[in-house]
Amino acid sequence: MERSALGQTLRPLTRDGFIDLGHDERDGRRRPITLTKSGKDKVVSGRRYWADAHEKFKHFFGDNQLGVLRETLRDIAESEQLPEAFQ
Repeated sequence: MERSALGQTLRPLTRDGFIDLGHDERDGRRRPITLTKSGKDKVVSGRRYWADAHEKFKHFFGDNQLGVLRETLRDIAESEQLPEAFQ
């Protein structure tokens, strides 16, 4: 993700109080992100919608395809090579 796109993505989350952008004392270029209490509450409330979406997917496509979807999403999230592929 480009730096400017990341900034545009994070700005509303900061504005709405879901995250805090910190400052790294050792490296001023880094901005550690912390989930606020409000952000954590939003994650908890969003889990119900995520679970509902998975149930609907499972109902339509079946258990096997839901497993494939989850594995694919995990592979995307954990891939070390994927970011390099889009540079």
